[in-house]
Order: sequence, then structure tokens, then C-alpha cells
Amino acid sequence: MLCLQRFEYAEAVDTIRQQVSEFRTTLKSSETRIPKAFPIKKIGISRIHAPNGVSTIRIEFACPTFVDREAILGRFLLQLQNASIPGSRQAVEVMPAPESSTKKSVVESYHQPAVTYLYGNGSGSFQFLRDTSSLQATSKFVFYKDEYLTQGEIDAVVGAYKEIYSFANVEAFFRHEMEQRRRNALFGRGRNATAATVAPPDSKEEAIQQLQGLGIDVFEPTQNENSLTWDSLAGYEKVKLEIEDTVVLALQNPELYERIARKTRCRYESNRPRAVLFEGPPGTGKTLSARIIAQQAGIPMIHIPIESVVSKWYGDSEKKMSAIFDACEKLDGAIIFIDEIDALAGDRSGGTMHEASRRILSVLLQKVEGFASAKKTTVVCATNRKQDLDAALISRFDLSIRYNLPDEKTRRAVFGRYVLHCSF
Repeated sequence: MLCLQRFEYAEAVDTIRQQVSEFRTTLKSSETRIPKAFPIKKIGISRIHAPNGVSTIRIEFACPTFVDREAILGRFLLQLQNASIPGSRQAVEVMPAPESSTKKSVVESYHQPAVTYLYGNGSGSFQFLRDTSSLQATSKFVFYKDEYLTQGEIDAVVGAYKEIYSFANVEAFFRHEMEQRRRNALFGRGRNATAATVAPPDSKEEAIQQLQGLGIDVFEPTQNENSLTWDSLAGYEKVKLEIEDTVVLALQNPELYERIARKTRCRYESNRPRAVLFEGPPGTGKTLSARIIAQQAGIPMIHIPIESVVSKWYGDSEKKMSAIFDACEKLDGAIIFIDEIDALAGDRSGGTMHEASRRILSVLLQKVEGFASAKKTTVVCATNRKQDLDAALISRFDLSIRYNLPDEKTRRAVFGRYVLHCSF
């Protein structure tokens, strides 16, 4: 279906800004995997008047160096082609820049591809230009269109803007950041022999970026009216009280627990739960409880999806698991949450466990044991099949909390939370 609706300047501005604003809000939410350091660029829209008196709409947004500009251009061209009228002269043509005779164009001056993409009927054009207002080498995507925009053109512009934040470009951002840090470190060592004593970059931010690059969900604590509390989990009062007394209190006061352990035990051992097992049927609030614990303790929750760990390549799965735990050690405390742990750490006694699963389990056992010294880090695992877990892993859990199916009191609390204008 062709998108032939026309938008004059004011209406086009409102439509584009609304779509971009909604997209930027989604990017900034805690559910996305866009790292905080990833630059979220604004989109600029203005109107200019050509010498012939035609009103022209100008749209631009910045493209960082690590962005795949060919992908942005390809998406833009594809959506324009899908929205164009068959047989019309609005097809896009590639026009080479004129040969340099007296004065070089802006494109040539900054060694960019010397081409401009023009509509066949002359009503619009777009190109990448060097952004000279930035200290870093960036580019601008610039689009010109006479008088009005069609719905297809708006979709193409917004789609090209969204392409910047695709998964491939997020991966490129991580590589770019690592390369920049490497260069800065080499430059610092070359200028000053004592550079090794200089404080490294923020290790927490680096760790979060590394985790997100591995496909791990990082839920950081928030401070607003929508922050999770125990009221977010209806019912289960005994379970919540047990978690509050045994897990949350220890995470909020690690130094106090350490002093008590040193003064009351012949040989010092941490008295804080380093690994907790949530067991019970699906949908009883195990994952939500882990997020609430992290929120109450003021630390991030690191959710490890099974699909982010398992790999078809030999030895890759256990390397990923080890890298995840190593990155978590750089954080100042965290809740490491593994759902459906029975899929990763099944019982070895039956003799049917795959070799790759054995290696993952071995790494998991070592890492859980090694978190004894982490003051504000706790591993929380969830399962609805405790009987399938390996005995060695079960022995690593300092605490096991059972989530039963909701009783009558809990069901009343659930209905009371989610149903308005009802009394129970």
C-alpha cells in the first residue's frame, strides 16, 4: 500500500518529533540494552527558502563514526522505493559531484564520498556531510525535500534514525570504545612513565557495557514513583518477610554482618547468603522478587538469559559464563539472577548430561563459591524443578525459599492490586 498522504512543514515537524520522542523514551528505559554511554542524538528539522522561492524542508541528524552508514542509507533507500509511485520520476539517482576546478565542495574538502542522492524530478536530495561542529569525526545525514513530505518519506527518515541504535551499531560502539581506551592508555604511557598509577576509567560503567555486549539484561535501581517495592508483589507476606530478614538486610549492611561474623566465629566465614534458590511453580513472583531485592539494596540486577550463555561453538558457553561473573565482580554489588537454572545445571548422576553442560556447571560452581568475599553480590537462581538440579549446586545455596501456589489470602491480595472498584 502506497503512503501518499502529504504533510506540510508544521505537520511534518510534529509527526517526526512525536515518533522520535517516543523512540528516545524507549531507548532510555531500563528494559533496553542500549548502554548509557551510547550517544542518543537529536534530530533537527528546519525550513529554508530556495532562490526560486520554493519552501524546502531540511532534516538532519548526526551519525557517530562507529555507525554503519551504508546500513542507514540502505534502509532509507529501501523505504523510499517502497513508498514511491511506480513509473514516477521520484526515483533516486546517484549524482557525482562536479570535478574540482576552482573551489572544492564541502564533501570533497573532508574526504567524504563525492556523491549526492537526488530525486529524479528534482524535488529532493540527501547526502552524508562531515560534521565540523564536533571535535570528533562524525557525519551528518541531511535530507532536503521541497514543500511537503509524504508518509513514506517520514517513515524513511525515522527508520534511518532508528538504524543508528540497531544491535549491530551497539556492538560497533563497544568496539569503538575499547579501541579508544586502548589508544588513550598507549598515549598516556608514552607521555608519562607513571601513567600506570592513574585511576582507570569508571570500571562499573565498563562492566555494565561489557555485560550488555554479551546479551545480558542489566536492571539498574531507579529513584522515582514507579520504583519496585514489596507492594509490587501482591500477597506472599511470609516469603517477603523471610527475604527481607535474610537477604536484603545483609545486602544493606554488609559491614555489620562482617563484624558480627569476625567476633562470633572461631574461624572467619561470611555469614551473608552468597547464593539463594527460589523454587516454586511458574508465575509465583520469583523473578519479580529478585528485581525487588536489587531495588531495595540499591544495586543492579544482572539477568542471565539461558540463550545468551549457550553457544554452538566448542568451549564458548563456559567462557561466556566466566566472563559474565568476572564483569559482575567489577560492580559495587549486584544480584545475579539465573532463571530456569535446571536447564543449565541438571543432575550429573544420571550420566546423560551433555559435555558442554558439564563444563558450564563446573564454571558456575566455581564462580558461586568464589563470591564469598563479595560484600554486596548475591547469586539468585530460580527453578520449578528442584529435583532436577545437581547435588553439588544445591549444596552451594545458603538459602532456599519456596514459592507455593497462592492461597486464598494471596489471591485476594492479587485481585485487590489489579482490579479496581471491587471489594474482597
